[in-house]
Amino acid sequence: DVITYNAAISACEKGDQWETALSLLAEMRDHGITPDEITYSAAIMACEKGKQPDRAFDIFREALSGGVFVTLWNKKDVDLHGLCVPVARTAIRSILIDATVRPTERQFHDCERDGDLIIITGRGKHSEGGEALLRPAISAMFDHDFKGELECREDAQNAGILVIPAASMQAWVARRRAARRDEVRVDVP
Repeated sequence: DVITYNAAISACEKGDQWETALSLLAEMRDHGITPDEITYSAAIMACEKGKQPDRAFDIFREALSGGVFVTLWNKKDVDLHGLCVPVARTAIRSILIDATVRPTERQFHDCERDGDLIIITGRGKHSEGGEALLRPAISAMFDHDFKGELECREDAQNAGILVIPAASMQAWVARRRAARRDEVRVDVP
């Protein structure tokens, strides 16, 4: 049943066995057992721990298409409350990737917005020891992965919120779309 598979996939994450975690996820589907949020979270965590962010991304997208994790995004903000750090990072990557494609090509997130992108991370009240985990991890992801190309800052009035200013997001999206067009031009004989 789903609980047994969840425990096994979670054990794979703890044991650095991302391939086995993905095999169990596939086996689960083959046996007609529907993965849930715990299943997908454990599989994403296993992939992230195994330095397989592309596989984590694919699992996250599969979860979205199955109706899991769909409530964390709305027109106004992204609410990462209750997610573990690897799933939260993967969710942000998913939203940003959708922002770079034309609206008709987007799979899950309507990213056309006039205002800032608000990312709710919380202050850590529900984390073990009461220390924030999501906010520093997401901030570090922006610092590392985007190296100043995409501004992400703490909200001045609420330490549990990160803000990507609209101008920064629009400029980053424009650069990504231009780079994609240039790649296509180079590939076309």
